[in-house]
Amino acid sequence: MIITSKDTGCILVPCATIPNTYVTIVPGTSEIDDVQWADARATAQHYLDDETLHEEFYKVDYKDLVTKKGANPDGSDDTLMYPRELILESENEKEKDKRLVPAKLCNIDRKGGKAGAGGKVIALVKNTFHPGTLQNWYDTEERQDVRLEIFKQKEGVETGTIKG
Repeated sequence: MIITSKDTGCILVPCATIPNTYVTIVPGTSEIDDVQWADARATAQHYLDDETLHEEFYKVDYKDLVTKKGANPDGSDDTLMYPRELILESENEKEKDKRLVPAKLCNIDRKGGKAGAGGKVIALVKNTFHPGTLQNWYDTEERQDVRLEIFKQKEGVETGTIKG
């Protein structure tokens, strides 16, 4: 799950059911493990409500989320690709079969964001100051223009010319 924090310091969010485990959210944009975030999301709800934290989602068909169909026709016992806590209903009435699921960088479109800034994906990269997140994205991203921006951001963060 990609999460952007507007806070100037790190936020430690305790997990609800995993003992002695905290999700650390750094300033700017970072990627958090889906299972840990699903467990900590309810605890962090006030940060989401006051827009200190922002989650990135993308739309998919519900049928594409199901890895194993359950016996119950309402889908309540289907096995899904993501934790149920992170699968949200689409707000659009016409998209009843769509769900919002946690986005990875490869799911973020080049469109959107500020004009002339390279789109939403580039804006997310330029707002990322965590070296581990940048390295992970560099290793997994396939779009060459996005990889170049990740490389520039990573180099700037590591040399100290870019600071969050």
